[in-house]
This record gives sequence, C-alpha cells and structure tokens, in this order.
Amino acid sequence: MAQHDYVIANDTAANVRADINNALAAVASNNSGAAAPATIYANEWWYDTATDTLKIRAEANDAWISVALLNQTTDQAFPIVGGVTVTSTGTELNLVDGSVAGTIVNSKAVIYGAAGQVNATTLQIAGTNVTATAAELNYLDITTLGTSEASKAVTAAADGSIKVADAVTTDADNDGTFTTGTYTPTPLGGNMKRIVNGGAFTLAAPTLAGDYTLVIQITNNASAGAITLSGFDRTVGSAFTTTNGHDFFVFITKCNGFELANVVALQ
Repeated sequence: MAQHDYVIANDTAANVRADINNALAAVASNNSGAAAPATIYANEWWYDTATDTLKIRAEANDAWISVALLNQTTDQAFPIVGGVTVTSTGTELNLVDGSVAGTIVNSKAVIYGAAGQVNATTLQIAGTNVTATAAELNYLDITTLGTSEASKAVTAAADGSIKVADAVTTDADNDGTFTTGTYTPTPLGGNMKRIVNGGAFTLAAPTLAGDYTLVIQITNNASAGAITLSGFDRTVGSAFTTTNGHDFFVFITKCNGFELANVVALQ
C-alpha cells in the first residue's frame, strides 16, 4: 500500500531516489490505502482497501467513480454498474449473449418483445410438452366461470353450476321483446333462446329437418299477455298467461318427426 503526491522535491541524490521509488510504488499499487490520497489528480486510480473497491477520479476532479469490487478472499472482480455491484458470474451473464427480444433462443435468457410477447416453438409444463395450438388454448379465454360463451370452452362456477347464456343475436333470430305476432325459434347460434314477453303472442313450432331440442326462456316484464303454442304435434299447456315477475321455460323436442312442447313455470 502506497500513496504519493507525485512531486519530487530537490534533495540529495539518495533522498530523490527514495522519493522516486515511493512515487513508483504508489503507481504500481494504484494508490492503495484506507483513505483517499491527500493530493488528488483527475483520472487518478485509487484502490480503497477499506471497502476493497477500485476507484478512478472523475475528469472534473470532483468525485470518485467506483469501477469494481475486488473480493480478496476468492480473488474475483465484480464490476460496478450505475453504483450497483454486479454479482452474476460470467456464465450467468453469457445467458443473455445471443438472446433475441420476443423470441425463445435455446440455452439463453428469455427477453420479452416490445409488445410483451414471447414466441416459443415448444411449451413444456412439468416435463410434458403442451401440444395444444394457440387457437385451442384461446377457447379457455372466457369472461365468467360457469357461464357459457359462444366459441369458448364450457366451465363450471365455484359451486359446480353451469349457466347456458343466450348465444343468439337479436337480428338473426328475432330474439327480443314480443308484444304481438308469431315467434318461430330456430337453433341458430345454440339451443337456448331467451325472449321477453311484452304482451300476447304466438310461439310457433319450428320447421326444421331432423331431430333437435330447443329451450325457450320467457321472461316477463310489466305487461302480461297470453302466449299460444301453435303447430306442435303435442303440447303440455297449449296456451298460458304470463304473470309479471315469473319466468316460463318451454322445452321443444322433435323426435321421429313429431314436435313436442312442454311448459314449465318458475314461481
């Protein structure tokens, strides 16, 4: 450990020689010491033995810049970046060398792309490759557990229940509020329909080929009215009058060419 002011004073030959040797010793040891050199120069090196930190004086000669931490026990150097000591090993740092943002690279660290995406060719969970496509996995992108959605997987709620939501658009199936006229349901978009009763109307049998099952949920608003079933080969309750606040379910089944309708009231 040696430090020097790097000023060689006039003296006897022996003393000048000793002073030069001390200056060279300071250079060779990077001005090592537990405190900063008394005379400081811009861009001067100093090894701080109190903290085992290699420092260099700023160009403006107004501060010390920490460059690296030297572990004197393991004989390892750790760079200091932005005031933070990097403790990663060279092997760990090399995991980033060759990484591509947004794309998986073999044996390299994963870096998200600008949009937060990661493009992987193989996804593995607990040692098993996931073979489902992205489109298939997106079937699970649902809004509410327990409520069915068009083109999505069916899930159960916490209590194990499943609610079949209306999958029919108003324009495509005349699904909506009925105050008069005839409503003929179709299986477009699913086999569960919902209509609102605003008055008397006729529920007609569908004219569809093949066997099928439809469920019509009739929700009542303030205007009650008589609903007549028409065109069915057999009905259980050919006509019924709705009551505000009560729902009806009409179960329609076609089997072997016969169309059947059964009405169930929810009180």
